[in-house]
Amino acid sequence: MELLIDENIFDGYKVYSLLGNTVSVPGRSIHSKDLDNKDILIVRSVTPVNENLLKNSSIKFVGTTSAGYDHIDTVYLKKNNIGFASAPDCNSNSVAEYVIAALLYLNKIDKISISDIKLGIIGAGNVGSRVIKKAEALGIKVVIYDPPLAKKSNKFHFTEIDTVLNCDVISIHVPLTDKKDNPTKNMFNEKMISKINKKAIIINTSRGNIIDEQALKKALKNKHLSGAVIDVWANEPEIDIELLKLVDTGTPHIAGHSINGKLNGTIMIYQAICKFSGIPELFKKRSDNKRALHINTDFTESNLIQNISSIMDQFYSIKKDDTDLRKIIDLPDRERGLYFDSLRKFYPARYELSGSEIKSNCQNQKLIKNINKLGLHFKKNSIKLL
Repeated sequence: MELLIDENIFDGYKVYSLLGNTVSVPGRSIHSKDLDNKDILIVRSVTPVNENLLKNSSIKFVGTTSAGYDHIDTVYLKKNNIGFASAPDCNSNSVAEYVIAALLYLNKIDKISISDIKLGIIGAGNVGSRVIKKAEALGIKVVIYDPPLAKKSNKFHFTEIDTVLNCDVISIHVPLTDKKDNPTKNMFNEKMISKINKKAIIINTSRGNIIDEQALKKALKNKHLSGAVIDVWANEPEIDIELLKLVDTGTPHIAGHSINGKLNGTIMIYQAICKFSGIPELFKKRSDNKRALHINTDFTESNLIQNISSIMDQFYSIKKDDTDLRKIIDLPDRERGLYFDSLRKFYPARYELSGSEIKSNCQNQKLIKNINKLGLHFKKNSIKLL
């Protein structure tokens, strides 16, 4: 097979070269001419895949290593008998851990008090459901809004949108769509934002265009919102610098960029291609995408939040990502997009808590029980994080 892949797909060349001749190029600059004599196209969320790109090409299968696929014209693919696969749930845990890291950071800088807040979740799918579980393990009261899921599941106690908008923190986890049923594009427009609790903080890790950024800026300037944590932006990589200056924390679309999440996406598309083509899977998943971290922590304090925060600090610093992104403010306009993309392309290895080990001599059974609810398991002289 002849494959064209985004050069920034994690381990992409290593994995996909097992399928045939593989050429890698920058994802944002993929052009129809690059598809000459190619059978397979594998992209990330930065590449729009539509008729303009694919018309008259020999592409038989398109894969995106991202969980979302609003950048793919799936109607066109189906109409032209082109196979397709995305990577749902590949980085859900990574994004959920990012949200928890954001909450812990906001707590640390006294922007919120985790023990007292209500967390509103909009969208309880792969990511949202994980955030719910982790937040409840921290003792946070969670309020959930998801009309499509509520129609077919009783997994959660669902509520109305106004109840969620009255929460202290609102975290968004919906796909970007402008379809008539439950459209989410510009879902948070000026009217919606005006209904939000004025003390609330918005966290967006879904897609930038779910929020009307002009309306968000107006609300932050007028103190109609307490703050915002933004990982996704409407016009990436040319992000709104004025908005970045207004938010509490801004990061360059990296919430799902853990080693675990990126490798999961790569492998899921590899498996989909093998299934589509009727060939055996040759790639064996490597085992070094988990971190063996040993911290000499006795957890003598009974404060769950303080202890979880100390663990998270060893894995991920949301403050560092914010600091790195803010350097974009002092750059000339022509360099900002390149800098934003470079932060993603050269993003340092970030391991999830999942599967890692932390040494501890903790004897506090109540604390152990609470930490276990987060999926952290004590074993002898260590905590094993699942």
